[in-house]
Amino acid sequence: MNYNHVTARRAKVLTSVGAMLMAASVLVGCSAKTSPTSPAPEAEAPLTVTIEGADDVAGLDARTIIDSLDSTPIADRPTDFTAQVRPDALVITDDSGETELPMPDDQVYVAIAPYEQQTHDCYFHAPVNCVGEQSDTDFDVTVTDSDTGDEYVDQSIRTFDNGFIGMWLPRGVTAEVVIEKDGRTATGTVSTVNDDDATCITTMQLS
Repeated sequence: MNYNHVTARRAKVLTSVGAMLMAASVLVGCSAKTSPTSPAPEAEAPLTVTIEGADDVAGLDARTIIDSLDSTPIADRPTDFTAQVRPDALVITDDSGETELPMPDDQVYVAIAPYEQQTHDCYFHAPVNCVGEQSDTDFDVTVTDSDTGDEYVDQSIRTFDNGFIGMWLPRGVTAEVVIEKDGRTATGTVSTVNDDDATCITTMQLS
């Protein structure tokens, strides 16, 4: 399948989506590069669209696709392609091969699945396939720069249906993560410095 060609029906839908993206460029567009020592911009609700199959990703950027797939209930997720989140690109794979979409210049997506009893090995997040233990659960989350103490996240976040907390963090930082629920805490470290850093964190156990 060629992602640059869609049916007339898809083209009409994507034209509307394009207008939405322009109107909400502050959410999905490339903003001025964030300094590694500066706090991340205040979080805003991501722009999401319905993605039912591989054709629906045509014309969309990496951030919109990731936010849309991760927030989609497991039962409604597409089955004709897979997606892998790397620090430098979103890799979409279907029967025709791989397509790479660049990530934002100034941000990296990191998905964390806190757990109590069960977890799984993961390195690059796969929003179509990855499933964590703590589905639709509220956590208090803080993310703090390891070197400067700058705070990138300090808020209550509800996991997606797949059990993951998804966060866009500044590129080029190492940060300490603290996740709390009902008096239990999980801690860990994330990095967005290198193109081979993990984007899927499944080692943070609540204790």
